[in-house]
Amino acid sequence: MDLNSQKPSWLPKFLVLLAVIVAGGVGAYLQKQSDSSDSKAAPDLAVTGIKSSDGEPVTAVVTPDNESEQDDTTTDASSTVASISPAPSTSLTTTTASTTAPTTSEYTNGTYSAIGDYTSPGGPETVDVTLTVVNGLVVDATVEGNAVNPISKKFQAQFIAGYRGFVVGKMISSLSLTTVSGSSLTPKGFNDAVSDIRTQAKG
Repeated sequence: MDLNSQKPSWLPKFLVLLAVIVAGGVGAYLQKQSDSSDSKAAPDLAVTGIKSSDGEPVTAVVTPDNESEQDDTTTDASSTVASISPAPSTSLTTTTASTTAPTTSEYTNGTYSAIGDYTSPGGPETVDVTLTVVNGLVVDATVEGNAVNPISKKFQAQFIAGYRGFVVGKMISSLSLTTVSGSSLTPKGFNDAVSDIRTQAKG
């Protein structure tokens, strides 16, 4: 028996229809998956109120970009750190001029000589005194004895040997001696001569 002759005439059409249905189902499934994926994207924005050149209303669909744009006005704080430089310090330097004021003195500079008198147990005695004065300061001195009595000569010699340390470098205004190297009378003759020199130096 020939089996091909027993196939109904509608079978080929049924198979074609079945294939179309299956293909359509698969296509619908794929379209659904695509639509589901698209739905996750940002929704389209419909803008109405726009008219075409013919006066017919037109709906414009705006699809926003899914990628966010960085606001141009937004700046990363780390990139906009203001560099503030400290104000230059002003150092005030006070310069003190080292000036030496001229020393004024009531005594005129110069070298002066005088004879000092005093009385010893052996009688009157004298000493010759010479002082160099600068700005009231004694910078040099010499003393010569004029004693006749042997004892007076001895004490005058003792005085002359040790007086300079008490005279040179001292102010003439306060210069006064008491006992020098054991001699107590010869300094009185010296003080008498200094008093005369002060008078001379004052002019």
